[in-house]
Amino acid sequence: MEDSIALLKKEFKRISEKGWIKSFYAGPGGGGLTFEKLLGKPIDQLDLPDYYGIEIKTHYYRGKYPITLFHASPDGPEPREIFRLTKKYGYPNCNVLSGSLTTLERRFIGRLYQYQLEVDCVRKRIYLCVYKKGVLIEKRSHWSFEWLKSRLYRKLKYLAFVELDYRKVNGEDYYKYNSIKFYELKSFDEFLLLIKNGDIEIKLNVDTFRSGKRLGQLHDHGSQFSLASQNLPKLFREI
Repeated sequence: MEDSIALLKKEFKRISEKGWIKSFYAGPGGGGLTFEKLLGKPIDQLDLPDYYGIEIKTHYYRGKYPITLFHASPDGPEPREIFRLTKKYGYPNCNVLSGSLTTLERRFIGRLYQYQLEVDCVRKRIYLCVYKKGVLIEKRSHWSFEWLKSRLYRKLKYLAFVELDYRKVNGEDYYKYNSIKFYELKSFDEFLLLIKNGDIEIKLNVDTFRSGKRLGQLHDHGSQFSLASQNLPKLFREI
């Protein structure tokens, strides 16, 4: 891993010395995708670290958005459990289920149902609890500790955190990569503690395709586990 870190440090220095760089991609994820392209990494959806065993996270240093750690949809009675939840408990008449959840409070998604996370250390699961008028009506959808632990260690054992600056010139996005820090994952127990304390949120993000061959079909963007950037040291130790 020392060789991988040294190589990424060298590549970061090369990229940062370019100053402002025009984005290769439109949209809010352009900073990260542009950085990866400058590293020579193609776009992929693989559940693996980005660069020789190191996961790369870029963050706008003035930004307030949390860092997405990874995506993991819940298990349950049906193979596509998140679709069952969307059809049964999502926004009425539009097949949408979108909102961020924690263990600390019940939150409405739509007008009828509230959601809250529950960490069950006996069954070794994180449950997605659904309430109506303050009454628990379902506790079936879940993420197993085993599955989350494998996901966490496969994807985030080592992390490079890149802070960037952003500006728009003549309608075009530009990025400047200012700093890089390297981290190592502390433990799965720390991860669970952050979920129990409400520091890690799970965002459900399901809607429908609005065009093309899949018009009207459900589209799962992935349930994302996220953490505020200032809380990274709670889950990782700096190298």
